[in-house]
Amino acid sequence: MGNKHFKTVLSLSLLLWVGGMPQVMAAQATKAPSSKREVTLNWNPASEQIVFAPSSGGTWYPRLLILSNGHWLCAYDTNEGSSNTCVRVSRSTDAGKTWSSLSQASFGIGNAANGELIELPGGEILCAYRIVDGDIKTLKVSRSTDGGSSWQPLSTIISNTDGVWEPQIIRKAEGQLLVFYAQEGNVDGNDQVVEMQRSDDNGKSWHSPQVISRHPGSRDGMPVATQLANGDILVVLEGHNVKRAGQFCTWSVRSTNGGRTWGPRRLVYAPADSSRRAVAPYIVAIPDGSIFVSFQTDEDDKSRLKLGIVSSIDNGKTWTVQPKPFQQNTAGQYSWNALGLEDPNTLIAVTAASGSGQRQIKLIKATVSQPHP
Repeated sequence: MGNKHFKTVLSLSLLLWVGGMPQVMAAQATKAPSSKREVTLNWNPASEQIVFAPSSGGTWYPRLLILSNGHWLCAYDTNEGSSNTCVRVSRSTDAGKTWSSLSQASFGIGNAANGELIELPGGEILCAYRIVDGDIKTLKVSRSTDGGSSWQPLSTIISNTDGVWEPQIIRKAEGQLLVFYAQEGNVDGNDQVVEMQRSDDNGKSWHSPQVISRHPGSRDGMPVATQLANGDILVVLEGHNVKRAGQFCTWSVRSTNGGRTWGPRRLVYAPADSSRRAVAPYIVAIPDGSIFVSFQTDEDDKSRLKLGIVSSIDNGKTWTVQPKPFQQNTAGQYSWNALGLEDPNTLIAVTAASGSGQRQIKLIKATVSQPHP
């Protein structure tokens, strides 16, 4: 969604973008877990916790990282105490039960947002984010060598005056880093494509961009990637379905050769009502092969965004609708969501929650019931 809408985001209004989000129906998903070998989610309302609640302003776009030392980090956007947004990080040392504000990971003048975290094998942590300073849009990387307590600028991925948004980094088994992001340069009108770049030096420098998803009129964006148990790289993204009244949906693209080439875009989830949307997706994969994709949608109430989830047990070929989290507060709104794994049997959802005039970053856990032969 980092697009020309986001240009005002920096004025904060965008970050609240709710523009009629989805009423969900899954295009390749059954309406509910079937009797076959499906994975199921059981959300635990008692596990809900507040990660961050600003004393002023708002907060958006949480991203969770569980470190090898057992600590949890959560990056998020906030304009608390400032006219500009920045990327801050909070930490939990008790598996998400309590949180404390830790550090600021973004650098530079302007509105910084869309922070994404990754830990490298030696314990180094990278935070990729975007920053907008006037007409200049830039994707940057910061580095921490002390568990997220402090950060230093590391590299610039790309910068232009058209628009670049929502960077996310994954690491391949052999050590190469791949960064995915939305790009508004060299496209017609208000369109957008998804690009990827590679790094062979742990994010210090980046190779030339490679377009992995381009569909005229679709405005593909907000990519998030994961590597599957079979070695495939699966990227979920949002984009319009120009064959269905321009409906904004969640899609996937796949590489079977480490990112060298990419297959066609496939629909993951689409609302039954073409006037609604399923967007801002996130993806995680469990080592056993189960995959979960989240998105924000207005399926149940066009005036309120909720966190929708689908799952797959066949490497993303078909999808099953799962129960929504945060259902105890029917008046709440949940957007800019992300997922994480505490262990193979526990899924975590983080969200920017709003309602009753208050904005907070929240998390909730679900037990994952694995399919049996």
